Amino acid sequence: MGWAAIETSRGVDSSWALEKYDLAIDLANREDLKVLLVLQRTPSWANGSDDETLAPKDPGAFGDFVLRMCQRFAGRVSAIELWNEPNQPSFFTARSPGEEAREHAAMVEDAYRKLKDHGPQNGDSLVVLAGGTSEVDVEWWEQMYAFGVAEFTDVVAVNPYPEPADASIADDSGGRSRMQEIDDLIGLMGREGDADKSVWFTEVGWSTHKSASDSPDDRPSVDEKTQADRFEETVRIVEIDYPQVEMIFWYNLRDSGDVGSGIESGFGLLDRNLEQKAAMHRMRELFVGD
Repeated sequence: MGWAAIETSRGVDSSWALEKYDLAIDLANREDLKVLLVLQRTPSWANGSDDETLAPKDPGAFGDFVLRMCQRFAGRVSAIELWNEPNQPSFFTARSPGEEAREHAAMVEDAYRKLKDHGPQNGDSLVVLAGGTSEVDVEWWEQMYAFGVAEFTDVVAVNPYPEPADASIADDSGGRSRMQEIDDLIGLMGREGDADKSVWFTEVGWSTHKSASDSPDDRPSVDEKTQADRFEETVRIVEIDYPQVEMIFWYNLRDSGDVGSGIESGFGLLDRNLEQKAAMHRMRELFVGD
């Protein structure tokens, strides 16, 4: 959910934009799907800039927006994520260069306090997540813990995409695997008194894109069978060895672009024509059965 697209001036929300979210969330609820709502992107009135990644001047402005959205969607969303990949400059930049963790932590604290004090049912039934990190990034989480995030997030969220992009989540041929980094993260959580909290994979996936060889985004892809295999392997590893990992969110439902348009185009369980890919069939086999 884009904060900038909805709150056009402080306290004034676009009814047209919100109606689209009402429709999408109601459709998800109708299919018994639980919704994780991700809020991000700063409006210009809040940061004095056209750059939607730039932190707001007042962290409380974000907290007010978050509270209002949770009150609107009370009972229709199960969890809320306070920004996406704040450790990634393409999503979040600090007003003071190099202070991304501190400024994000201030936004998270304000929003969390407002949700727990004034949110639906006093916030007790709503899971609140500090922004899920790009990859695992234990160093970022060390900074966040130093700024007191343990009090202001109900779970620890990461987006453990592998590198290279076609590798297994357990592949350590280029160094530590993503799952070894999850071990490091769980160790940090234990040292910080957060051993009882869950870890969520708020994004993970593999792309079946077929980029042109001269594309600047020509990162390695997988075929449809390998995409399905990678998905199943991730589920099996977590199920057997990582009980602390409670949720896995696959990115994403539908391919976002046509063949040849880069890595972002091919992560879907469905292709652009809504035809099921092998990973969708595999998901059904794993979780629904014949």
